[in-house]
Amino acid sequence: MSQNFSSPKSDEDQISIRSANPNEAGLIVQLLGQVYAPFEADFTPTASRWTVENVSDGVANWLLAFGGVSCDLARTDASNQLLGAVRHESDPLGYTFDALAVRPDKQGKGIGSRLVHECEALAMRHGRPRMVIALRMSLQSNLAFFMKRGYSDLRAFGNDHRLYGKEL
Repeated sequence: MSQNFSSPKSDEDQISIRSANPNEAGLIVQLLGQVYAPFEADFTPTASRWTVENVSDGVANWLLAFGGVSCDLARTDASNQLLGAVRHESDPLGYTFDALAVRPDKQGKGIGSRLVHECEALAMRHGRPRMVIALRMSLQSNLAFFMKRGYSDLRAFGNDHRLYGKEL
């Protein structure tokens, strides 16, 4: 059963963030493809490798943001407009998330921030007061996004990434 985590702040800001349902795996993969395809000329984003089967197997680890002017926050099916998604889970270093994706035409409207905030709230509910995320060093806008939200550089993580963290 889905659980709503957020409610709208105003009529114009009707966004519901909730856990994904198994029948929404295709929507998630479609969104990931739309968001991450532009990067494939330079590298293969991990999020581009997700398949419907992969997402379905771990659907409990996905949060989805639905919304729009006609968003019905009481509905738990996929009929509302999918605006964003993120995968989250416990990590040996705390709590982590990846594959953060917001529809390109909806970026810069706070949806990604709200998804990150919901992951942080889940971390606290799971007794994991430290967030960690691996960020690709070449994506300066991603680094700026997370540093603005209190994440700090912890250490190298592979050849192309750095591990960032935040104490909650």
